[in-house]
This record gives sequence, structure tokens and C-alpha cells, in this order.
Amino acid sequence: MQNKLKFSVNLAKKIFFCRDTGILTLCLLGAGLLSVCLEQELLSDLFMYHYYNGFAFLNNRLAFDIAPGQVATYYNPLLDTAWYLLNKTFSQYPFMFVMGFPAGIALFLTYKIADLFFPERKSVWIPACLLISLTGFSFFRQIGTCSHEITLACFVLAALYLLLKNPTKSFPYFIAGALLGAAAGLKLTVAVYCVSTGITLILFYKKLEKPKTFIGLFILGGLTGFLATNGFWLWTLWKNFQNPFFPFWNKIFKSPYFFHENYVDDLHLSYSWKKLLFLPFWIFSENIRNLADPKSLTGNISFFDARWVIGYFLLFGFLIKLFNRDFRANVSEKTLFIVTFLFISYLTWLLSSQNIRFAVPVEMLFGIVFIKALSLCPYPKGSFKEVAANSAVFTFFLILVLTAPFSAPWGVYFRFSVPDNAVLPKNALILTNDTLTSYLAATLAERTNARIINSFGKSNVTYSDFSDSNRFSEVKKELVAQNRFPVISLLYLPKNEEPQRKNNSCYRIKTEEKFILNEKAHFFLCSEPEIINNIFYNDP
Repeated sequence: MQNKLKFSVNLAKKIFFCRDTGILTLCLLGAGLLSVCLEQELLSDLFMYHYYNGFAFLNNRLAFDIAPGQVATYYNPLLDTAWYLLNKTFSQYPFMFVMGFPAGIALFLTYKIADLFFPERKSVWIPACLLISLTGFSFFRQIGTCSHEITLACFVLAALYLLLKNPTKSFPYFIAGALLGAAAGLKLTVAVYCVSTGITLILFYKKLEKPKTFIGLFILGGLTGFLATNGFWLWTLWKNFQNPFFPFWNKIFKSPYFFHENYVDDLHLSYSWKKLLFLPFWIFSENIRNLADPKSLTGNISFFDARWVIGYFLLFGFLIKLFNRDFRANVSEKTLFIVTFLFISYLTWLLSSQNIRFAVPVEMLFGIVFIKALSLCPYPKGSFKEVAANSAVFTFFLILVLTAPFSAPWGVYFRFSVPDNAVLPKNALILTNDTLTSYLAATLAERTNARIINSFGKSNVTYSDFSDSNRFSEVKKELVAQNRFPVISLLYLPKNEEPQRKNNSCYRIKTEEKFILNEKAHFFLCSEPEIINNIFYNDP
């Protein structure tokens, strides 16, 4: 008994007082505090579907409402549900603190990968890697937000760490595949890294100890992980809409609820091949010229981050160096693997998305490549050369780590001023005119059994007629034609535009000044005068 107790105490000491535990704790606390300080949120996506999807999943509203968040209404809701529950459990600042934890885990995983490349534990190199990773624009911008890209990056980084740490063992390939598959099941944007990792393993086929076994296990793990997180949702979509990937690939499945065509989200796929070839340079130069007008930067502001331009030069230099036989003989397989992975990931992202928010893993690993490149450079001799080299490195380092903190929208958080006694009539129909209304519609539907119907009178989003397609259109017309439900329009209108009242009364819902890119939002509830009066002007 005494021996067992002693073993347990020693094990606890190893777990709680080891170096990794201390660094993980420091990363979690630091990221949590930074999340509280940033007090920011990616407002457009939150208002489009993240809040609504968590609410809808917990209340079984998939077939009850009609596309409040357009296509995004039908994404896997697990991460949004977790966010929704945390939001309802904690008050504002504790919630922000907890929402910083994924960033802390991502930083810890980056540290573990960096430790593989700097086993000599130089006192400056690994902290420099982490500082560069922390201050990448898309990472820094999404700390504490509901976008889930940092959470998903944790899966990608963990999978990459396993492959780099255990290249000769079989089981890590299965686990790495499962992690990537699970992440892709939670959000299909991670498919970029599933593809890039698979291609990288194929390119390293001859270097793998058991290539067929390892790649086979990786694929098996990917399918297992994907079904583990998304299998239930595939079945749910099939049961309700006869398409397990609804509305994607509907040319194959022919769901009656969408056009018989393959939906493609091409919102960010807007550049010609000439611009794509040197995209970071082009965007960087455009943003430099437009610095006087911050609004001109909002589309691809993340590319103002100089690390993408520096990455081009590093890749070019690395390819040239590969022609040197001595360099090829000395470069490690780990370095070749991570450079190949980053290059294939960037190309896959460029061809499939071009949305900078999805490039968090590439951005975080850049710090390791940058510092590794510096560590391999011969140190210049002579006082003038040393001063010049140190000044150049210090300047580049400052540019990398200061861009995000000085560019991120600190203190932007979601706030509404809706009276607590504003309760809609029973069985009301909420007709929305924009995806940005889904958050507010959900908060109103939480108070009563209101049904939310996407009814775009005017919209600037892709597939704005989504809810008017086929079976959706029929259901919508049937509900409105019955004329048995109080109908309330929930409108989001551009700045300085008022709703066309006709025979309706409208109530304006106030929002914070900083809502959505520093412009005041305009939300209105419109209905017959007696309905609006009963909602907002009568005592509960």
C-alpha cells in the first residue's frame, strides 16, 4: 500500500511539476488574459450563424426554421453548441477568459513542435518562435472569438507534432489522421490540411519506413475521425434533406430543398492567376497605399502581415539552397517535411479558399521556419556587419510581432439593447432580410416559440435566394398564406436607411457604436401597430 502511494505521489509530481505542464499552464493563463484584454469578436460570422446554430441544435430547430443563416445554417453545429453553452454558463469576462484557452493550447503545441527543431534549447530561439506565432494577424485576430479556427488549428498542430515526433512508428499515423479527420468533420475548411498532409506523406513515400502501412493507417484514421465528429450530422441532413452534405454536392444527391447544382462558396475566390502568383506582395502593396483609409483594408487586411512576403523569400532561398549538395546532405528530414507541408498547404488554401482566417496553422508554423532559417545563417564577422545584421533581424522581428497588436480591433464585442420584457406573440413568424439578423432572431426566439424564416427582400450575400429554392419556397408560401400567425419582420438595413413602413410600425433595436467595422448597425422589428405596441410598450 505504501509503495502504491509513493508511486502515485511521484507520478503526480511528474505530471504537475514537469516543464511541459508549467508551459501549458502559462500559455493557457496568458491566452485567457489576452482574450479578456482584446474583448473582440468576429461579429459578422457570429451574427450570421454561430450563435443561432448552437441555439438551434439544442432546441431541435433544424427543420423548424428556414435557413436563418443561409447555407451556414446547415454546418456541423458541435463547436457552435459548445460556444453557446459556454456563453450561457459564464458572465462576460469569465467567458472571454475561457475562450482564450484554445489559443493557449495552440501556442503550447507550437512550442512542442519548435522543441523538435531546437533540441539544444537555445534560450532565445523557442520564445522567439512563440512570439512570432502569437502575433500572426489571423491568429491574433481570432483569439477568444467564435470562429473556431484556432480550435481546429490545435488538431492540425497536434497531428503534425505526432508525425514529426514519431516518424518510424505506426500508431501515430492513425492518430494524426484521426485528428485531422475529426477537425474536418467539425468544419470542412480543415480539409485543406488533410489534403496537404496526405500529399506530403506521399511525396515522402520513399523516406517512410513502412510507406503503405503508414499512409493506409493515416487514411483509415482520417475516415474514423471524420465519422466520429460528423457521422451523426451526415445522417441528420440525409434524414431531413436527402443530402448528407446539404447543400453541397446537390447535383449528385438532388435534394428537393436546393437547386440541383453543386454549391461552391466562392466568396473569397476573386483573384486572377497573375495576382494569385504573387498574392501576398500584391495585397501588401495595396494596403500600404491605402493606409490612410482603414476601411479599404477590411477585405484582406490580414495580408498586411509581412510574414507572408518574407515566407516567399524564404521558400525561394530554400529551393535555391537545395541545389547545393552539401546543403541537401545536412538538411534534416523534419525540416524538409515541415517546409513541404507548409508549401502544399499554402497552395491548397490558395486554390480552394483564399480566406486568410483558415490559414492559422500555416501562419503559426512560420515562426519556426523563420527562426530556423536565421539559426542556419552564418554569423557575420566584423563590427559593422554584426551591427547591420542585428539591426535587420531586429527590424524584421519588430514588424512581425507588432503588426497584429496595432491592427487588431481591440474592444469590439457584441451588445444589444433589447428590452428584457420584449416577448413576441405565441407562434409568431419572424421574417428576416439578411443573415446578420440570425443572432438577434435567436435571442427573440429563445423567449417564445417563434419560427424564423429567411425571407430576403434585399441582401448582399451569395445565394441570397437560398430559402426561395424549391421545397423551401413552398413551405414558406404555405406558412405565410395560412395567415394564422403574427408576422414580424426583422430587418438589417445599411447606414442611414429607414424601413419602408407601409401599414407597419417599426421598433429600432439599439446596438453599440463599434458594431461591425465601426459602423452603427440598424436593426428594426416591424409589424402591425398593435403587435409592436404589445411587444415593446406594455408592461410584462
